[in-house]
Amino acid sequence: MSSTGGRFVAESGDAVEARAIAEAQWGDSDAIHFLYARYADLVVTVVRSVVEDQTVAENVTQDLFATLHITIRRYELRHAGFETWLLQVARNAALDYLRGLRKRPGKVVRVRDVAAERAEAARLRHRSGLEAGPSDRGASPVSSEA
Repeated sequence: MSSTGGRFVAESGDAVEARAIAEAQWGDSDAIHFLYARYADLVVTVVRSVVEDQTVAENVTQDLFATLHITIRRYELRHAGFETWLLQVARNAALDYLRGLRKRPGKVVRVRDVAAERAEAARLRHRSGLEAGPSDRGASPVSSEA
């Protein structure tokens, strides 16, 4: 199997794409590879226009094609051309990624708040120890005997 879709490489045209789509819907890995080779750059471009980061766009594209053997089962030619459908799936994947980012800051903020609370508590404990007289704190670390 080649990285560009095995038996589909020597062929070209709409009929080949239609056959690749049909076989990809049945889980054929050569067909998925063929569609990846044909559309990955375009998908990355669409995703990048949404997420505004090349690395993220490449990762979202990889994830999209990794699950294409499942999502392609929902594709129907009568509703849209394959490219149109695939680019809509890509756009939705990019938006899902961004929605996931919006959920993450809340968790990060809470972690930072806990850390800040601990730091504040430690600071207050240290301050109260400094405000207490030497007899309250115990023996001085510096000996007065000489």
